[in-house]
Amino acid sequence: MKKIDPIIWSITDGHDSSINQFNYLTGESKHAELDKLIDEKHAFFTRYSKDAQRTMDSILNNLVDVCGWNIPSHLVYKRTHGVDNTTLEPSDAARGVITYLSRIGKTGSFDNVNSKILPHHMCHALSAYHCSPYNNCVVLTWDGIGDGRYYSESVFRDGELVDYTSPRWFVGLGSIMRWVGHVCKYHISPHVDKLETSASLDYAGKVMGLSSYFEPGLPRDEHFREQVNQYKKIMDALPDYQAWLKGEFLQKQTLDANPVRAWDKPWTQDLDHDRKIVWSSEDEIMHCAAVQQAGSESLSERLKSGKLAAKIKSADNNIIIAGGTALNVVTNAYVREKNEFNVFVPPDPADGGLSFGLSVWKAKQLGWKGYDHNNRPSRRISGIPFNTKGLGLDIPNSRTVTSKEIADLLKEGKIIGLIQGNIENGPRALGNRSILCNPEFPDMRDKINSNIKNREWYRPFAPVCRLEDAPKWFSAKTFDNLEHMSFVVDVKEQYKDAFPSITHVDGTARLQTVTAHSNPLLYSILNHHENVLLNTSFNVQGKPILNDWPTAKKILDETDLDHIVFLNRHELQLFS
Repeated sequence: MKKIDPIIWSITDGHDSSINQFNYLTGESKHAELDKLIDEKHAFFTRYSKDAQRTMDSILNNLVDVCGWNIPSHLVYKRTHGVDNTTLEPSDAARGVITYLSRIGKTGSFDNVNSKILPHHMCHALSAYHCSPYNNCVVLTWDGIGDGRYYSESVFRDGELVDYTSPRWFVGLGSIMRWVGHVCKYHISPHVDKLETSASLDYAGKVMGLSSYFEPGLPRDEHFREQVNQYKKIMDALPDYQAWLKGEFLQKQTLDANPVRAWDKPWTQDLDHDRKIVWSSEDEIMHCAAVQQAGSESLSERLKSGKLAAKIKSADNNIIIAGGTALNVVTNAYVREKNEFNVFVPPDPADGGLSFGLSVWKAKQLGWKGYDHNNRPSRRISGIPFNTKGLGLDIPNSRTVTSKEIADLLKEGKIIGLIQGNIENGPRALGNRSILCNPEFPDMRDKINSNIKNREWYRPFAPVCRLEDAPKWFSAKTFDNLEHMSFVVDVKEQYKDAFPSITHVDGTARLQTVTAHSNPLLYSILNHHENVLLNTSFNVQGKPILNDWPTAKKILDETDLDHIVFLNRHELQLFS
């Protein structure tokens, strides 16, 4: 019988399912997102209900035997749904875990948590707060939908949640942007597989990228402002959003006001089967810009409203933005620039981070006192190491290199995939599974989009630089909390032409900063490079960030990637 430690395993089941291990005596935590375990973007446990036991056995054997996870004394499970979920019946995935643990002789407690016990958005708030730098703060969660709600406000003081509210009438920007993305047939590829795991969950991000290409000018300005106000009205009132989905918004029959009318049956397993042209190519861009502007204005205005403004002031002017909409770096930056708040966004604000919040909830019940806010885990890195199966360090075209040699290759215009340590939490590569290149080469963005990642032409790439260098190249109210690529900043005018591959069409960039502490290897490469680097996730369109050698080698062999650098313990190995 394996030893049972003071360990919680928490599992959240919905799109972007995850499992978290938490020691409720020490606060030590390990995290694993399902999509990175099985190489299926936005994966969810319930998808495998027909073969749940074999699937769970494979996942848990990997976590315990390969990743070094411990056997838990407590198991907590929560199914996250769009609708309000009040069932206490365990799913096939939960039963699979129970059977696995019983088979190895584990006995302990099991909690099946529904939305009445722990709402979806409270789970987001707990996850975000307990990896933040703040002692007192207000956590705003905003996403597509979870347990029937789109938004919440949570007040934390001295490590405790003291107030929680989730108004039903306020609608998530992410949900509306996703539907606008469905309508943009000219620009946004459907990539539809199955509804819950389709790439339509990425549509909001594509709408955000495309929005910057709108060029205002009379007479379009007046129409643009009208559309912004209509989208704000939809966000601020659930009945208007529901009318919009039904094609009845403003009692108009025009597709401009009710674009979802373009489908005969919007909620189907094949959302592309009757996807019609609704707007012109130019108007698609205008609508993307309008909904993006509406979301930024709506949240910023809400933060200034009486009750919420008072809450924030009492919480030392600290706010955290979480939920799927927290991945909207444009809105995050707008909120920070337009208000006098300190703003933090965790590395995994969307549903992939929910199981950590579930662990915190259970640990508090078991007497855990919480972290010192000055020494909380960053949660940037997961509990999943790189799968080196098939990687032989004696293969042809490989050699040992230094960080300076890597920097020199980047200066020459080489494109390098960097692999080190455990994979990141969240959807963004922060230097452990990254593709790096020199943004001074004007064709780098198009080359990576077209010949490596197969992404749309309008999608921007992020720069990474040392924290102390950021003010040299970029302008922002503050450079705090940029380690997770969570905000856009302005590229200084004199460097826009110098860094064409990381400067978006609107002159902004989604900056990541690093320190010698947060990422020693990447910091060392930047030291030798003496400049900004382009950093994007090591994957291809429609796939999660990679975490195994065969996938990395395939990208090296079949695309324009020049090299892979793998940190093998303390030695850097370069493959060509």
